[in-house]
Amino acid sequence: MRQISKSEQRRARRQVLLADVAEMYFLKQMTQGKIAREIGTTPSNVSRMISDCQRLGIVKITINRSTIEDKDLSNELMARFKLKDARVVIADDTETGQISRSVASTGAEVLKENLIAGGTVGITWGRTLLSIIEAFGSPIENGGIVVQLAGSVGATHEEFDSLSLVHRLAGLLGARPVHLSAPFIVEEPSVATSLMRNSSNAEARRIALNCDVVIVGVGNLDPQHSTLLNSGHVSREERDSIVNGDAVGEICGHPIDIEGRLTAHAFSERVISIKPSEILGAPTRIAVAARPNVVRPLLGALHGGYLTHLIVDTDTANGLLAE
Repeated sequence: MRQISKSEQRRARRQVLLADVAEMYFLKQMTQGKIAREIGTTPSNVSRMISDCQRLGIVKITINRSTIEDKDLSNELMARFKLKDARVVIADDTETGQISRSVASTGAEVLKENLIAGGTVGITWGRTLLSIIEAFGSPIENGGIVVQLAGSVGATHEEFDSLSLVHRLAGLLGARPVHLSAPFIVEEPSVATSLMRNSSNAEARRIALNCDVVIVGVGNLDPQHSTLLNSGHVSREERDSIVNGDAVGEICGHPIDIEGRLTAHAFSERVISIKPSEILGAPTRIAVAARPNVVRPLLGALHGGYLTHLIVDTDTANGLLAE
């Protein structure tokens, strides 16, 4: 009888662990943080294990969702804001929890349609991006690179932190993850400058400036809901200045006004991320949104010409066209 080698035993144990993680995440709906505590690891490792589950075929996701789009509203958005593509998703008002999922699913499809084999995809962070990745479905062999466009927001938001999301999307695309070894916000501008001189970060920035596709995170600056303002790195004075100033939203952590212009805030010099103007070289720049408080931030992004593709729900579309 052939003896099982130690490497085969390790692989078998790994398969069992991955299956356990998949069951906790996909069937029991446990958060990555709770799974990490359950098996004695970090949420980042859990995120990579979930990607491995899909890559290795332990989990196969099939989404049968009849997403209906409003073609008239989509065409109006494309004409008004000179977009290459717009998708307005019609969702049942009684299923409020389904709206963002439907939009995220459409966002995932638009991302797939615009991938270039062996190309470079740039992403930041946030719940919307996490939803897109979760709606992506089965892995594909696209290859290329997934690059982090903004530093890490840290353990308080680890599930939708840029570092975690880069690894998850790279796993789904069969791509190489490239990340920034830096936090999203530092205490002094000199620290940001020093960190970006690091050779690996300088290389990540070079790659980020040459993306084929960018998923653009457009954030609101509502003090109650803004991850940026509640990160713990923005002082009360800076927060009041932003909230009471001309800024309507932020892209990659940089506040913009309703015309898409950067607003003057000293804390921007402490942010480690690509600037909005630096994503303009990417031929495809996708934004996905389905919340009422994101209309004005989206208007700023659209007026600034930062977006080529937009996926929203009907309420958001009507809000944009009403302005």
